[in-house]
Amino acid sequence: MTATTHINTKTLPINVFDLQHDDFYNFVEHQSGIVQANILKVQLISDATTFLECNDPTEILQHNGEKLIDLKHKACVITNGGACIVLAGIVASFKTLKKRLIKKIEEDNKRNKYIITDPSTSINAPAVNRAISTDEQRNHIITTINNWFTSRRDEFHLENDATLEENTHYQIQFKNINKENESAAIICGCGSRAALIRSNNTGYYQMSNYYRHIERGTCTMMLEKVDDAHDRENVDEQNDDNNDNNTNSNNSDAATQSPSIERNHNKTSLQKRRAPAATTTTSRRSKRRRV
Repeated sequence: MTATTHINTKTLPINVFDLQHDDFYNFVEHQSGIVQANILKVQLISDATTFLECNDPTEILQHNGEKLIDLKHKACVITNGGACIVLAGIVASFKTLKKRLIKKIEEDNKRNKYIITDPSTSINAPAVNRAISTDEQRNHIITTINNWFTSRRDEFHLENDATLEENTHYQIQFKNINKENESAAIICGCGSRAALIRSNNTGYYQMSNYYRHIERGTCTMMLEKVDDAHDRENVDEQNDDNNDNNTNSNNSDAATQSPSIERNHNKTSLQKRRAPAATTTTSRRSKRRRV
């Protein structure tokens, strides 16, 4: 029995060779692991084609460098003599992923050859584009966004149960369906519109523009999903900083504080100033009466 009989390409995304940068690293993390994804990321191996051209992605772990310290501890066994032995599972996972990608290329080539030789297939437009229905496109967009969003909850400091749901947080808009100028866009809950780019190879839409909109950090819909606990930590840190500034600065430095904190501080100061004055006036009146 040969190893090729065990190579399964069914779990590979149909547009795997269109994935780039974060989309590609998320794919590797899902298929192989976060350590493997970080090994590729530190070397700027940002797409499947570049990965296939790379002979051995783990070779870099035989060298020293500040960026490699954490990776080497997670992906290797360091001997007493200082030698770095890459874990067998890491090496095998890269080999397996490479075999699966190569097999997918072979399968796609066979499929494309069949499409070209089939007389019933029109040559005016890519057959893969015509074969994908609007429902398939919509399901692909929703699934891709869900996977991307879930993998970034910690990065965006979101609540654990935060989700991105169609027709609640965004809408998918198709125009000119089944025509050559068909297009799609995502209308975000904040009102922003992100046009989607359609891959010439697979016919599926890519969400890069929508991802960039979210990552800018100005989307009001996303800001509502930020974990309150994280916000409170930031507020506490800011308050601590303000308290330190109040202790070490004079009244002229108080202008650097936020308006709400400054108003409260001024109110307290005014109350403290008025109390001694009132006491002094009362004492003087009492003395005059006694005389």
